[in-house]
Amino acid sequence: APAPLAEFRATRFSQLLEVHPTSLDLKASLGDVVATYTRLPEEGSHRTICALRPGSDASLIELTFKMHGKDSKDHPPTRIPRGLSYMSVAARLAGVRLVFLQRFVDELSQWIGGLFAMSPPPLALPAWAQPAPSPNADGSQASGSHRHPHPQPQQSPAYITPTGQVIGPDGQACMLLLLDVDLVAPLIVVPEHSSGLAALELDLGALRVRNNI
Repeated sequence: APAPLAEFRATRFSQLLEVHPTSLDLKASLGDVVATYTRLPEEGSHRTICALRPGSDASLIELTFKMHGKDSKDHPPTRIPRGLSYMSVAARLAGVRLVFLQRFVDELSQWIGGLFAMSPPPLALPAWAQPAPSPNADGSQASGSHRHPHPQPQQSPAYITPTGQVIGPDGQACMLLLLDVDLVAPLIVVPEHSSGLAALELDLGALRVRNNI
């Protein structure tokens, strides 16, 4: 049997779920992710195409999801009005070392193309199942320029429930989400050749993403 194109391994996964009467807390972390390009020899310097940056001992992904009631003690008044229920996501993505190999990209593209080639083509509707245009009152066919749009139903104004949940004009509950994402950008390595040591390294620094409501 031919060797696999790549191998993927994830370690040190943990998850903690806490359920309270008015809130829910979920904490998860993924310690390390290693992807190897198995078509290269084991002693090859670019066989590992994805891993944590050298010297990094933090978890690759740390995620905290919380549901907050309107009377939450950790309510940030400068980011969301008081009296509202909301959710928050705090995530930290540690820097990874990525190796860009055109050879791997080409083989992966061929593999993905083969998967799509195996899928059957979509079935066309027979002639008798094609939708027919609706006739006018006089029996003639309606054209797009003479059709009258249906009147839009009037929507109710948005309001806040006693529990602090925002209900939109369409009657659906609105999701209020606060984001705190810290990204330690990856170290990207572009080798001159898959078996050579000469390479271009790009360190993209760090990025923080936050939002207010």
